[in-house]
Amino acid sequence: PAQVGVGLPPGAALPAEEAVGVILSVQDLHRCVRGGKALSGVAFSVAEGEFFAVIGPNGAGKTTLLNVLSGVYDPDRGEVVFLGQSLKGKSPQERARMGLGRTFQGLEIFRGMSVLENVKLGAELALPGYPMALPRAEKEWRLRAWAEEVLDYLHLSPFRHAPAGMLPYGLQKRVEVARALAGRPKLLLLDEPLGALDLRL
Repeated sequence: PAQVGVGLPPGAALPAEEAVGVILSVQDLHRCVRGGKALSGVAFSVAEGEFFAVIGPNGAGKTTLLNVLSGVYDPDRGEVVFLGQSLKGKSPQERARMGLGRTFQGLEIFRGMSVLENVKLGAELALPGYPMALPRAEKEWRLRAWAEEVLDYLHLSPFRHAPAGMLPYGLQKRVEVARALAGRPKLLLLDEPLGALDLRL
């Protein structure tokens, strides 16, 4: 089974003094996939500013856990609380707008669109924070400016106008991370961000 960096007994609640600063709380998660139990009593918490790892071999349930957290799957049992709110019944889109970002184990980018266009799609998640009265042209300018800032941060600016699907695999992975960051997530779930990359390069 997968191992998490911090754990709680199944069904256990966070003590009040430990709940301070906690942005994600997972309690007694269970999920069966294709007749097998992928998650069984998973429980942990993640604090603001914390790096948290889930470690395990292939088939241990790591991606299933992220799918449950991001709303792709519903848990068979258990609860996920993000920023003090239960995520029960919330769609992946609603969770993303709450600030729960996600990348995928397999590439999930729009290959025919430019790198900049991919990242601007992520930046649209930040739109609810903009004044509603902004003219469309100014909203577009803000989207472009924020996307360009993220591209610069991840050293993707030289490829901004290139079709994302034409880039080497490692750069495509970076584009996916850039798109997720452009949504200004409060918590970013990374599913094997270095998977299939040659770390010797």
